[in-house]
Formats: sequence, structure tokens, C-alpha cells
Amino acid sequence: MKTIRSVLIVDDNQADIEIASYFLNKNGNVRNLLVAEDGKEALSLFEQFQSSCVTLNGKFPPRVILLDINMPKLNGFEFLERYAELNLDFNQPVVILMLTSSEFVGDIEKADNNPLVQGYITKPFSREKAIEICEKFGE
Repeated sequence: MKTIRSVLIVDDNQADIEIASYFLNKNGNVRNLLVAEDGKEALSLFEQFQSSCVTLNGKFPPRVILLDINMPKLNGFEFLERYAELNLDFNQPVVILMLTSSEFVGDIEKADNNPLVQGYITKPFSREKAIEICEKFGE
């Protein structure tokens, strides 16, 4: 199975974080998991890019971001707008996947139309989804 160096889970629901972490660690092949409990916390990691690279020592930037939509402070779509404005240049592009409980057609279409988003995963996260992410985006 392919390996992913680092995954950032951006979600305000602790149970959802634990489920995704469990499957990524147990069934996927992810070396490092990072967690941000809302979009603002995740954005600050990228706004302070150099500092994040040093303090997270090889775990940052993540290869994959699992991004929830409905969060306080800064929701998933607001995060995407602000992230795009940073115009960061990575050696390897960061893959952003929406991981959400929203089955609202408007959210799905908005994600599909955003060039930063490479997939839409409806919760609950599962073993199969962890394996699929590692195989598709791992090395």
C-alpha cells in the first residue's frame, strides 16, 4: 500500500476526528496526522508557513487535507477562499478533500466547482475511504 507522509484533519467534531484518525492509522498508511479544530486554526498553520515547517518538523505541509464544511470561526469554504489568497507554492501540491456530513447539493456543487478541491467524502469516514485515499494520493 502507498504511504502518505502527512494528513491534516480539519474538523470541529472530536468524534469525527477520532474516527478518521483511527482508520487512517489502522487501515491507511499515514505516517503523521495533524489536527485543526476549525478552519481558522488550519489557516494559521499556512499563514505561518515557515514556522509551521520548523515546529512540525517534517509533518508540514500535509500531503492531504480532510476539510469539514460546517465549522465555527471559519467554515470549510471560507478556509478555501483564504487559503487560495495565500498563493503558496509547494514542491508537491496539497490535496484537499472535503470530509463532511453535508449531502446538500449546493455544497457538493460548490466543492466540485472549486479547483482546490479534489474530492468530496460524506461522513462517516471508513476503512475503505482510508485505503482509497492512501492508494490514490500516496507514494
